[in-house]
Amino acid sequence: MDTGVHTVTKKVKIAAYGVIVFVWVLLFGGLWFFIRVTFQYNVLGATVFKIDKENLLFAPVEKLKHFYEWKPNQTIVHERTWLPHTITAVTNNDGLIGDIEYAEDKPQDVYRIIALGDSFTEGPYVESGDTYPKKLETMLNSQHVCPDIDRFEVLNFGVGGYDIEYAAHRFLTRGLKYQPDLILWFLKDDDFIELTDISIEETTQRLGEMSDNADLWSKIYSLVTDELWSKADQEKYFTLQTTAIQSVSHESEGPIILFTFEHTRPIFKARMKLWSNTEVNVMNYDGIPTLQTGTETFDPHDGHPNEEGYTKIAESIRDYLLIHHRLCS
Repeated sequence: MDTGVHTVTKKVKIAAYGVIVFVWVLLFGGLWFFIRVTFQYNVLGATVFKIDKENLLFAPVEKLKHFYEWKPNQTIVHERTWLPHTITAVTNNDGLIGDIEYAEDKPQDVYRIIALGDSFTEGPYVESGDTYPKKLETMLNSQHVCPDIDRFEVLNFGVGGYDIEYAAHRFLTRGLKYQPDLILWFLKDDDFIELTDISIEETTQRLGEMSDNADLWSKIYSLVTDELWSKADQEKYFTLQTTAIQSVSHESEGPIILFTFEHTRPIFKARMKLWSNTEVNVMNYDGIPTLQTGTETFDPHDGHPNEEGYTKIAESIRDYLLIHHRLCS
């Protein structure tokens, strides 16, 4: 009798220990997932955000079946609890950020720059005048940096969520007609690990396309992107990105400057350097200073630059153009 009771008691203890271990594993696992989802997107140096479909124009092609752009003449509203106020942006007749219309026949006294990239170029959480392209344009014009150039134009072709292939396609289908003298292409860690088509599909399957929680959608998207990249054939990513860079290089008559942050991963800086060494009109600049968290970005809520961050980026590009690129010569 005593032996039976002892056996039952032992089994109960083992079961209790098992339950305790299971609960702790569940708690730590949930905590790990929460921390990763919450902070992973900032580790990559950027964050993505879900865009309201009503503002988008979808133009899928064979290789980019989810390709999208901003619709022309739209008012885009960015509301976040951590923003000091609601941010609104507008698009012009061609779906470019800002209310300025640009003539396809470029005036002879105008030096025209196209800014390619994702949300870091678009500038979703600042007013249109505080994005890096507009700040750069203002700096170049107000400081009269080149006596032989009457006016600089910097066209903002940035769209949130773009990877390298999407940015290239946007230029080839919409940017060539503007006859740019220079292309500035902002690349960051996440641009190299992201294949937008695949990430959109996987995120939609996990969370649902019409999730009301835009921040959660963005964080899951970033987590999905990181997971896909860690398991993917890196040669495939490199080949697709190289083809995209080459497609812009071969169609553009002017120089292309690929630029990134100082803290961008060495493997991605090496890709940029390789492209600049193999394409005659491609250059590489990896000296954009790292932005200070919380003072030059919207951290801890979001990793995008704020007004001060975009000023820092614009100043760095301006100095590179004038000193190293010799813009005025």
